[in-house]
Amino acid sequence: EMLKRTATRIEPIFRDAMIAEKQILSLTDEQSVDHIDALARRTETSLEYMKRMGMQILADRDKVSSLFEDLNKALQLDSKHLKSRLLRAKLYELLGKPKMATADCTQVLDGLTAQVKVDGVRKLDSAGSRQRLEALEIRARAFMQMRRYREAMVDYDTALQICSCSPPDRDLTMASLKDQKEAAARALQAEVNAAEAEILEELAKDDAAESKTAQAKHRRKAKKLRQQESDKKPAAASTVGLNTDHVAGTAEEASGDKNLVE
Repeated sequence: EMLKRTATRIEPIFRDAMIAEKQILSLTDEQSVDHIDALARRTETSLEYMKRMGMQILADRDKVSSLFEDLNKALQLDSKHLKSRLLRAKLYELLGKPKMATADCTQVLDGLTAQVKVDGVRKLDSAGSRQRLEALEIRARAFMQMRRYREAMVDYDTALQICSCSPPDRDLTMASLKDQKEAAARALQAEVNAAEAEILEELAKDDAAESKTAQAKHRRKAKKLRQQESDKKPAAASTVGLNTDHVAGTAEEASGDKNLVE
């Protein structure tokens, strides 16, 4: 509520929140729900503070390690603590680990589905709907990073359906989701176009190779025919030679006969 006020310094608010979480952690039993919730809230408070102050999480490795330590401990104490798992998915996304983010988001969504089945109700409460919406959005962005655009578009569609009837800032959220979905559609179309171009290029190469093969075959056939014609020419020449020798011999005989007559 304090953060909603205008012209409010946020540093004291976050500082007091972190002090409160630290006190809760020191006063509660590790196995208690309050203790586990406080671990998750401390991470959530840190991330929100860094976001509002424009701080880059990757710039502080020690801070990242401490955030993961809190979340991993919370999940070790309660593997079904969906808030901790969702926060860890967000951390993985920020650190550029989409595969890990996708795995955590999927477990969150499965956990929410299981809650609905156990409670026997058709819809989640407002908190559950927000968690589901956030898990879908994070997973969709993670799919985008992994170039799994079709799966991203499915998650965006589901998120838009949830968003159409839930949060008060529905219009702003829906606009953001629509923009992200359109980006996924453009990326998918670009990938399809690239694949088609690659296939056409391969086909052109195959056609060129076949053409070269056919040309080489024709050249070999022409060479063979020329060789056959060349083989025939000496035989014809020798025949002409024989005929010339015969004519010469006949001429000599005629000359001899003439001499005898004289």
